[in-house]
Amino acid sequence: MTIYETATSRREHDLADLRAALHGLAFPARQDDILAALVVGRSPSRVLWRAGCLSRERLYLSVDEVCADLASRPRADRR
Repeated sequence: MTIYETATSRREHDLADLRAALHGLAFPARQDDILAALVVGRSPSRVLWRAGCLSRERLYLSVDEVCADLASRPRADRR
C-alpha cells in the first residue's frame, strides 16, 4: 500500500463519517451550518478539519454535494 492509497482510504472513511453525521441536517446549508451540526454531533476533529475546507460562501444543496466538493480537493489529505 502506498501513501496515496492510505490517504485516499482515510479520505473515504472521513467522508463516510461526515455523511453519517449530517444525516439529519436540513439542506440547503452553508459551511457554518455543517460545522455546527458536526460539533453538536460530537464528530471527530478529523471530520471537522475536513469540513473546515468547505467554501464559506457556497450554499450546499445536499450531503452528496458536500462530499463531492471535499473529494475533489486534491490536497485535503495533507496535514
